[in-house]
This record gives sequence, structure tokens and C-alpha cells, in this order.
Amino acid sequence: MYVENVSYAHLLYESRLVESLSAPITSHIHKLGGQAYTITDPNPISYGDLYLALNTLTNNKVQFPQLPAGLMLLVAILVETYYTLQSRLPRVLPGITGDIVNLQPSLFDLASIHLKMDDSRARLSPDEGGIGYQAPWTTLQGVCQLVRDHLGGDAHAEEYQKTNGGIGFGVKH
Repeated sequence: MYVENVSYAHLLYESRLVESLSAPITSHIHKLGGQAYTITDPNPISYGDLYLALNTLTNNKVQFPQLPAGLMLLVAILVETYYTLQSRLPRVLPGITGDIVNLQPSLFDLASIHLKMDDSRARLSPDEGGIGYQAPWTTLQGVCQLVRDHLGGDAHAEEYQKTNGGIGFGVKH
């Protein structure tokens, strides 16, 4: 999810709330307050695509090592076993600190799958109970903008965006 899409959706929601102040009590827009909406990018990419884009845009400065899933699962089981033993023997075994505590099999499902989210309710017009959300930026455009900002306007990131990411930077819909 590209952060500017989230900001845009938030501003849309606020705008619709202001509009609801003058709407008739019977309209859908009047019932907007307190509603939650799922917001997504228009065409999410896989982690592999993200890694490739970041590697390409930074001229190989950012790299993602390929790790075998079986090895990662074995390490995760060892971490989980130690964590469980430590909770039972806190005086004998020191606690796990840092991010390694998150490397446990129960968290694999949260970090290793892609979920398809439905933002159709947010895309509905205000008269239909939505906020009229249409994501202006794709995930790839967001990645390109992030790298461009980080590198201070690197021309390589901009060229990649133009050839692989659709529209150019700074174009608002």
C-alpha cells in the first residue's frame, strides 16, 4: 500500500464528512461517520517484483538474499522452541531480544502470503455509501517514488518508472 494513496483516501473521507453536514438526513452520505473502509493500491505487486524493482532502481545497492524456505522453517522452529523453553525457565535461559523473536512458524502466514483485499465499498460514490476512492498511484509508482526521494531524484529511478511503472512521477489523477 503506497502511503500517498492512504493520505488521499483519508482526505477524501474527511471531505465526505464535511459534505455530510449539509446533506439531508436520509442520504447515504449522512451515514458516513463512523464507517471503516478498506483502501488498496490498484494493482499490487508480488514481493519478488518489489525486490526486483528496488534492486534495479538502486543499481544493486539494495539486494534481497534468496533463502530456502525449508531452512527458514527449521530456524523458526528452533527460535520457537527456545522461546517456549525460556518462558518456562526464565532464570536459566536469557530472553530473546530484537526482531529474532518474530521468526516463529506461527508468524509465517502473516509475512509470507499475499492477501487480496477488496476496496469496492470505498470506491462506491458517496450517494451509494462509499467515499468515491480511486487510487491515484500504483504500488510500483510508489516504490519508484520512494527510491527517487531517497536517492534525491535519481534519473535511473525516473526512467524505470516511465518504462515499467506507467505514468511519470508527480502526475496526479
